[in-house]
Amino acid sequence: GSTPANDDRPSLTIVGETVSEGTNVSFAVNLSNASSTTSTVALQLNNGSAVAVDYSRTSVNVTVNGTITTISPDADGKFSFQMPAGETAATVTVASMQDNVFEGLEQFTLTGTASGTAGGSSFTTNAATGTGGIVDDARLLGSTPANDDRPSLTIVGETVSEGTNV
Repeated sequence: GSTPANDDRPSLTIVGETVSEGTNVSFAVNLSNASSTTSTVALQLNNGSAVAVDYSRTSVNVTVNGTITTISPDADGKFSFQMPAGETAATVTVASMQDNVFEGLEQFTLTGTASGTAGGSSFTTNAATGTGGIVDDARLLGSTPANDDRPSLTIVGETVSEGTNV
């Protein structure tokens, strides 16, 4: 079958951001248009160059219309939430972990779909993906380094009399 010209079924977008290590990575999770009934948004955190020690895979916050809900993803990073009828926007917040290891830019993704039923018709969106980034050197973000894990070299010498070995 063909898709009707007036297709109001929502599509899903996910847009991540890059932050300084030790701060929260936010993902904007948006439906293109609202549904007249509650939609289920199923998501999954996926390792990239950032792995489980670099960001929280045990707890995320989902904010919809000012209401924050804490959700615990399963061992595979999967979790879901309900997008209320009439709503199109949510923010998923994932904590990045502070360490003292210089790793450069690390990335992970949030992928997902949305589904629901309205007026006897059901929908499932195509999969969407957003990328979250974590940097050790905040100067890469155009700000003063609050967290700079770049290695430094210190040389300590001693004073000796001329003609003796150091």
